[in-house]
Amino acid sequence: MSRAKVASKGKGRAKAPELRCIGAEHRDLQQIDQSPCVLFAAQIFPGKGVFVSSPQVAGFRLVPPSAEGLKEAPLTKLREAVSEEATCVSLECRRWELERLQARPTWCCALAFRRRGRCVLAHADGFANLRAKQRFGLRTLCRLHGCTKPLVAAAFLTLVDKGKVKLTDPISKYISFSEEVSVKRGKSRPKLRKVKVRPTLRHLLTMTAGLQYQDCPAYAKVMRRIKQQQVKSLASMCDELAAQPLQREPGSCYTYSFCTDMIGRVCEAVSGKRLDQFMKAALLAPLGMRDTFFQVPANKRKREAVLYDCQRGSGGMYVPKVWSQPGKAVPIMSAGGGILSYNDPGMWSTVEDYTKFCQMLLTGKSPTGAQILRPGTMKALWSDSLAVYGQKDGRLPGWHDADGKAKGGMWDYTGWSLLNTHLTFKQMPSPSKRARVGQTMWMGGGGGTFWVVDKKHETVAISFSQSFGGRPQTDAAKDAAVFLEAALQ
Repeated sequence: MSRAKVASKGKGRAKAPELRCIGAEHRDLQQIDQSPCVLFAAQIFPGKGVFVSSPQVAGFRLVPPSAEGLKEAPLTKLREAVSEEATCVSLECRRWELERLQARPTWCCALAFRRRGRCVLAHADGFANLRAKQRFGLRTLCRLHGCTKPLVAAAFLTLVDKGKVKLTDPISKYISFSEEVSVKRGKSRPKLRKVKVRPTLRHLLTMTAGLQYQDCPAYAKVMRRIKQQQVKSLASMCDELAAQPLQREPGSCYTYSFCTDMIGRVCEAVSGKRLDQFMKAALLAPLGMRDTFFQVPANKRKREAVLYDCQRGSGGMYVPKVWSQPGKAVPIMSAGGGILSYNDPGMWSTVEDYTKFCQMLLTGKSPTGAQILRPGTMKALWSDSLAVYGQKDGRLPGWHDADGKAKGGMWDYTGWSLLNTHLTFKQMPSPSKRARVGQTMWMGGGGGTFWVVDKKHETVAISFSQSFGGRPQTDAAKDAAVFLEAALQ
């Protein structure tokens, strides 16, 4: 799973207020996701024919865009773009089949915008399950894949805030971890030597610990044992990976890898709890995230979205097929959002739930005001964590040269946060190794989950879909933040 592919409870929930859609009767907000005849549209602008009487969405007060100084036109265009994408139909079907299928969508999306803690747009369209005609909504459960990483990193950082671990601590203080590196020169066989820099917890958070991902030849035996379900826990997987030599000298380059899975294992070792139990206590429960899990409870599985592969057919339009790929690491809880393939979801969540986490990144607090991360930790999340490892020109191999050795590309203006997310900067990396500070943080997951938080404008933009392909080149929904930026101007 290369970086190039990254673009991861409560009983008796109160009945939500009614909403109205054109051509539809009043429906309960909890049931609208499964409604076969209503295109879900929550809080669209006054005078446009669709509205919600509820004062809140996902625990945030609902207001018209103008109440937060936003222009309505760009957001209207975004809603229209999402609906247009969702109603693309395969021309390979006959006319009578189109009528019978009611121009079934080949793509789905749910998105929400927040500004200063208030919801200015929440919208969804398309199907979560084409066969069952189950609509995609704000409470549709989606595979987070790479968007699992920030949740695990945030939970881990609560241990730092409590003084239970230090980022400068060696990894081997808490879990098994190799301190030998495999070195290959020319065509000779790799040789092992002691690392020059002892790998620390900071190396794990910055993906510079010397690990690789599942396609690394050195991990072939471990991956085979996982496929055969001979390795059944995060602890066992991390132990077997730790028995392999490091593939790079710690701190010498960035490698998108199993580092976050190791962080998850450290959480288990320090807390004495299984990763899902620790995350619920440290992060999910305090934030009120009741729909985020490694394994979806049986009573909520009806809200799971199907993962589709939407490729262009001979007629030029997208044809949806259920996505399938061999390899599934059951029942390992992947803190990194996947082990063998995208069959491994990492965690599951909804737009409604994940928005609470994104809002926390602006304040450090839960919707009820509880402090999740300390102010000093929150400040550190917006700084480029890779700066300290830069070479003479300030650039780090594996990151700034991801698109080639030429300077000035996208990755020279993008950094990596301790939260395991991306940061956007206005400056190139500096030879002084001084950490740049960003105002925009973002992350994406392989199956279509994507979010952006803008600290300066106090905004959150989040869009979830569950498909590979199936979008126009403009990719309007994934680039939803562009529409929000236009609304701010």
